[in-house]
Amino acid sequence: MRSISLPAGALAGALCLAAAPLAWAGGSTTQTATVTVSPSSVAPGATVTVNVTCPFTRNSGGNRGITASSRAFEGGRTTLTSSSGAAPGGTRYTGTARIAPRSTFVTGTGTGQRTPYSVDGDCGNGSRFRGTVTVDPRTPSGGTTGGLGGSQGPTTVEMVAGGSLAAAGAAGGVLLLRRRMAHGTR
Repeated sequence: MRSISLPAGALAGALCLAAAPLAWAGGSTTQTATVTVSPSSVAPGATVTVNVTCPFTRNSGGNRGITASSRAFEGGRTTLTSSSGAAPGGTRYTGTARIAPRSTFVTGTGTGQRTPYSVDGDCGNGSRFRGTVTVDPRTPSGGTTGGLGGSQGPTTVEMVAGGSLAAAGAAGGVLLLRRRMAHGTR
């Protein structure tokens, strides 16, 4: 293996040290954050969870919360708070937002269309984020009421009546068995 002369090694080291602040800054004005909206397609009035990972930069420190804005959100914005622990490569912020009511998306006599809306914000360190949520006003919001199908539990009266019937059946079975044994029939 060939050795490097002292002046060449010093020059290489100086170049690395000069480049370090640029690497640390990470181009803070050009880096983008990552964002996910879950669920990504919803009905009006639903609640979505917004997760943003802002990249580390030298200006990163101390943001406890950031704002995510969207025309789809009730009130137009929501606050995301920093999660405990860092995400790989950045700080994670999480929050929920309620989607605006159906009347916001339906105009005139139309039924509205399935439309993507942007979810935007700034990490506070020069990094921006942009995601989407799709709102479909034709999708019914809330659950449906078909049959009971296990969706409701028994009432106290129903439990007492069922327990009484079970006890009466067991007592009748014991009496019938004792009676058969007393007459010798099986």
